[in-house]
Amino acid sequence: MQRRVIALLRRLVRRFPWLRRQLLRLLAPVLPMLSPRIAEAATPTYAAWFERWQAARPDLLADAPALPFLVLVAPGPAGAPTRAALA
Repeated sequence: MQRRVIALLRRLVRRFPWLRRQLLRLLAPVLPMLSPRIAEAATPTYAAWFERWQAARPDLLADAPALPFLVLVAPGPAGAPTRAALA
C-alpha cells in the first residue's frame, strides 16, 4: 500500500511541476528534522539487517559453517583492518 502511494505521488509530481514546488514549500520547515530520519530508514545498519535476516531464516544459520564464501580484501593499507579481523 505504501509503495503504491509513493508511486502515485511520484507520477503526480512528474506530471505537475507546480505541485512539486508547492510540496517543497510546505515541507521546507520540517525537512531538516525529517532528513536524518529518512536517511536512517533508507540505510539500515548491518546489525538491523542481520537481525531481520536471522529472524527470517534461522534454518540457514545451522548450516552457516558449511557454506563456502569468498572475502575480497582491498590491497595495501586500506585492507589491513579486514585482514586483521579475518586472522
